[in-house]
Amino acid sequence: PGDENMGIFTGAQLLTMQEVAGKVHAAMQNLGRGEEEFGIIHADLLLHNILFHEGEARGLDWEYSGWGYFLYDLTPLLWQMKPLPNYAEIQAALWDGYTSIRPLTEEHRNLLETLIAGRQVASMRWVAANQRNPHYAGKVERILAQRTAELRNFLDTGTLNRST
Repeated sequence: PGDENMGIFTGAQLLTMQEVAGKVHAAMQNLGRGEEEFGIIHADLLLHNILFHEGEARGLDWEYSGWGYFLYDLTPLLWQMKPLPNYAEIQAALWDGYTSIRPLTEEHRNLLETLIAGRQVASMRWVAANQRNPHYAGKVERILAQRTAELRNFLDTGTLNRST
């Protein structure tokens, strides 16, 4: 969000977000910018941005597309699926399907959780920017507090467990 929306975050929330951003930055440094890792990506493949046609998934709404890490294209959907009880199966199926077309290494897979945590930070910034949306009325502070707690747990354990 713009500076006008940053005031909604507490100091502790901002610190947590900065710590996660540091881990994401380190992961990106690990990935490098070779043509096997970096190129044009969708960057917002959430369920509402995927259409199935004749048995194939197609990306919609390319508003956030641009240059980025191919690995990142998995993170929005995995972030969205994190709260589901069958997340492990979804994650394995998405990884297997994606890597059957675009091979990625086990090193890439090891960085995935960090990028998913980075997506959580982006979601917090999105909620802050959209805090006046009637859908979020009376919920914003609770959502931000819960997502911050989930990020703190990620920083402690290396795993992001979502409930929001």
